[in-house]
This record gives sequence, C-alpha cells and structure tokens, in this order.
Amino acid sequence: MKLKDFLLNYTQMPTIKSSLNAYSLRQRSISDNIANTETPGFTKTQVSFEDEFREALKAQNSPLSRTNDRHLPIKPNVLNIDAELESVENDPYSNGINSVNLEEEMSNLAINQINFEAMSKLAKKQFTLLKSAISGR
Repeated sequence: MKLKDFLLNYTQMPTIKSSLNAYSLRQRSISDNIANTETPGFTKTQVSFEDEFREALKAQNSPLSRTNDRHLPIKPNVLNIDAELESVENDPYSNGINSVNLEEEMSNLAINQINFEAMSKLAKKQFTLLKSAISGR
C-alpha cells in the first residue's frame, strides 16, 4: 500500500484538511467583514461548512451502525467537503451602515480561532502517530 493511499483511506487527514481549509476561509471572511465595518452598503460574507459536513457524515454508508448516542461515532473515510462563501444581505443585528455587526464578528473570530487550533493539534497528532509508526518507536 502506498503512503498516499494510507493517508487518504485510513487516517483523518482528509477531514482535517477540509476543516482547516474551511476555518482559513472563514478567517479571511471575518477579517474582511471587520475591515469593512464602516463601509456604507458593504454586504458581509459568511462561510458555510459544518452543516454540509454533518450531512456528508449522515449520508456516508458504513457497514457499522451506531446503536446508542453514547457510543463513539463511526470514523468517516475520505470526506472532501469544501467550504462555501455566502453573502448575508439582511442581518437583523446589523450596525445600520451595512450588514456587519462588529460584536458578532469578534465572537465568530474567537470561535474560529479555537476551532482552527483544535484541528491543527489533531493534524500534529496524526503526523506524530504516522512518524512513530514509520520509525517503529
């Protein structure tokens, strides 16, 4: 088995890659929204990823079944979910100048940073496990 096949089929790397790409895109979207807080007529953007990711997990066929919610979730195989950037026209919490709410953006920025760091640590763990498997230590 080739290393590439192993990484794509027996690790969480595809899921981690999709998540990191989504959080990176979300970071750029939030930064753009914050930078344009006082720009009249600016339409804020947001990134949709988690809902599509959940749907892909549900749709994935698996011979295993989860019979109790307290059981560990079944590990998905390859997931190549791409995050999508959406424009938000009518936000009820907008600032009156445009559709950006600075407090909401700062909150989203903190949440996104925590999620990105968690996925980065998971990627580091995956590479550490792979390195120890290759070196035999």
